[in-house]
This record gives sequence, structure tokens and C-alpha cells, in this order.
Amino acid sequence: MTDNRDEALAGWQYAPLDSTLEIHCHDAPPPVPPDLQPVLEAHWQAAQEKAGGRLFDGPVFTLTAVSAARLEGAFVGYKALVAQTREPALYARLGLRALSVCGVLECADGVVLGRRGEAATYQPGMWQLPPAGSVDASARRGTRIDARAQILSELEEELGLAETEVEAATPFCLVVHPGTHYHDLGIRLRTALRGEEILARQEKVIHREYLELRIVPRQDLPDFLNATSQHVVPTTSILLRRLQLLA
Repeated sequence: MTDNRDEALAGWQYAPLDSTLEIHCHDAPPPVPPDLQPVLEAHWQAAQEKAGGRLFDGPVFTLTAVSAARLEGAFVGYKALVAQTREPALYARLGLRALSVCGVLECADGVVLGRRGEAATYQPGMWQLPPAGSVDASARRGTRIDARAQILSELEEELGLAETEVEAATPFCLVVHPGTHYHDLGIRLRTALRGEEILARQEKVIHREYLELRIVPRQDLPDFLNATSQHVVPTTSILLRRLQLLA
């Protein structure tokens, strides 16, 4: 069988991380040049229209320094990140490297995958590993960022699973998106729940982020990702390979 995944991964980079990773936060965010404010506002209004006015210009964590054992950064407004996402050339002046958490949730029956909503600001309609989300101010603990707390919060919000139902939450890989400079912090999650239980929990979530949720047996992951290669977020393939869940 021809593998269609490698072409989709061209330009994507990743680096292994220590399981004892620390994330530190600085108080001073990078300034936004005054002449870019109208540009940011225009992109924000366009994104709001697409999202039906549901966007909130809250703080998101962006990186300033990266190593295997330590990440450093500061919080900036989501509006600036939306503008850079919509117009990648703005990176030359904004320099935003937004940090998100991305869980690889392994359950008794396999690995959980979800297809993003069409109204999503970034990568709409694509398959990815839930839970996932930006690092926001709720994860701040003084001068530290608690990535485990952030991913567990996303897990409950997106899939309806409680922290007590997760046996492990271990960081292992950082994936860098070409163009947008997003950084995904891969965190391995394990639960004893069966796939049908996870699907039932997600059915009760009020504001669903995924059009569809699937539990893919480990042995079927290569075929699933090959068949949907044009509609899978590359981070998904990279993280699964790093965990040796793909042949």
C-alpha cells in the first residue's frame, strides 16, 4: 500500500521533550507595533464573522525560548494570534509562537480521534487528536505554566472525562507548524475507559468542538491515517509516530 502521509508532513518539525518538562512565564508580553493595530482589527472582525461572534480576545501563551527541559514565554491577546494565523507574513513583525497542548488519548479500545468543526479558525474540518487547545491564563501558577492542568481541563471540556479517569499525562514531544509557527505540546494520556464510554460522555458535552469522534484500534491507525491523509492534522501523524503507535 502506498503511504500518503509523508507528503503531508513536509516542512513540519518536531523535537523530543523531557518528561519532567517545566514551562515558565514572563510578565512582559512582546509589544504590538501601533501601525499594525488596524490590521489586527480587520482580521479579527473577519474571523468573528466566520465564527458567528463567538471569539474572545483572551490571553494565550506564546513561546520566547525552547529547550527539551524548559519552555519560556508570555501571554498575548488572542486577536494578535488570529491576525498572524490569517496572514502568516505578519510573523516577521509579531513573532508569535503560540503554544497549544495536544493529548494522545489511549483508551482500552485504541486511540481517540476527532474531526474539527467547519467554523474553526485554524484547520477546519480536519481530523486531530483530542483533547487540544491553546494554553490560557487558567494554567498559570505564579511564574509557571501547568500544562497537565491545561490538558485535563481540555479533556473535560471537549470529551466530558474527569481528571480522576486519567492514569497518566506525560509530555513527550513539541511539534512546530510551518508558516503559522504554532507549537503543539504532545502529552500522552491513558484511561481505562472503553471507547463506547468515551463516546457516550462526549454526547453529553453541550458545546461540541468535533463534528465526529472515533476510537481507532491501534492496529488500524496506519490504514485510517493513510485513507484520510489529506484531512488529518500533521501533528497527529507526528505524535503517533513518536509514540510508535504507527508502523
